[in-house]
Amino acid sequence: MKKALFACLLTAATFAHAAPVTISFSYEGANYDDDVGGSLVWDPSAKFQASFTGEDLDGDNEIRGDEFTALVVNGVNYITPNTQTDRYTIDDYYFFYRNTQDFAFSTMHQSYDSETGDWTDFQRSFWLSRDGHGKAYWDWFEPGASKTWETTNQTVISVVSVPEPATVLMLGLGLSIIGLAHRRRKTAAS
Repeated sequence: MKKALFACLLTAATFAHAAPVTISFSYEGANYDDDVGGSLVWDPSAKFQASFTGEDLDGDNEIRGDEFTALVVNGVNYITPNTQTDRYTIDDYYFFYRNTQDFAFSTMHQSYDSETGDWTDFQRSFWLSRDGHGKAYWDWFEPGASKTWETTNQTVISVVSVPEPATVLMLGLGLSIIGLAHRRRKTAAS
């Protein structure tokens, strides 16, 4: 019986693939530079929130551009259909997730100006990078204005990985099997 159970579990493991993962994170308080290249000033009210969902479809231990299914930055969904007046884009080169300490993304929102008939270059752009050394940086650009933030040891950082339902089900199944095996051993010993 044990050999059959082990063979079934081993076979099931070969069919396992990466499940979608949802990451939510926020940064509160940071040094900022409202004139890029100037001096950094502590801003306790600086806040950056985002979440994304993706799946490592090619098995390279990274989630990249087309493997993401959702990206919400400060309340704006950047993986959404474009409209006649708004374009939402992400930069595939700077859009990856390796783990909660190593990720980056770049987004852009452009608006159509009906008076000039042109699209704005940068209506709103965010770029965030966490380099694995504990610091995160994010930038915000708008026509005529920009800010850069850098986290410090005073920044309150929250990064949460939320397992998808399939992952939770697999955990429940695994714990059930372990519980059954333990119960069976206890019964056999009595």
